[in-house]
Amino acid sequence: MQAQKSVKDKASIEERVDQKVAELAEKLGLSSEQAAEVKRIQFDKAARKQAIQLSSENKEIKKAASKQLKSDIKARMKSILSADQYILLKEVKEAKETAKDLEKAVKKSNEKVEKLTEVLDLDSNQVEQLTAIYTERYVRLESKELDKGVVKADNNEKIQAVLTAEQWAELEELKALKKAEKKAKKKDKKKKKKNS
Repeated sequence: MQAQKSVKDKASIEERVDQKVAELAEKLGLSSEQAAEVKRIQFDKAARKQAIQLSSENKEIKKAASKQLKSDIKARMKSILSADQYILLKEVKEAKETAKDLEKAVKKSNEKVEKLTEVLDLDSNQVEQLTAIYTERYVRLESKELDKGVVKADNNEKIQAVLTAEQWAELEELKALKKAEKKAKKKDKKKKKKNS
């Protein structure tokens, strides 16, 4: 069973590497020599990443090893790509991160609005508007360029404009309860830490 899984993992890694190399070859216009070297780099990256994950080292050591791996791969990629190709590679990575952040934001906003719908009995128009507001909020919070308090205050105004007065009051109550629960948990955690 273990040998079968190992063969399956190896095939899966090969498929992922081949897919990544094909994608980069197309987007960056790699020569056949560059594509072959990128393939070697990606296999090395996969093997080292797996070794880090399977190691029995503590989190900090694994984190440092992952950081070193990222630095090594970046240097190797930079050495085989032209300046223009390297700039394109960075743009491709940034676009992927942006897409990932947006996907994460949409998921979080859908979960949030689903909970609010249950509690506040939102109509379909409110659901649509709040989903857009929360998605924007989570995207802005992910960017880390803006102050969290400013983003939340701005969104609270928008949310208040969508909700009825009764719904807004109920939402504020829920927020207060959640804040009190967090405070109590934090206090309990400190107390336990102090006693141990």
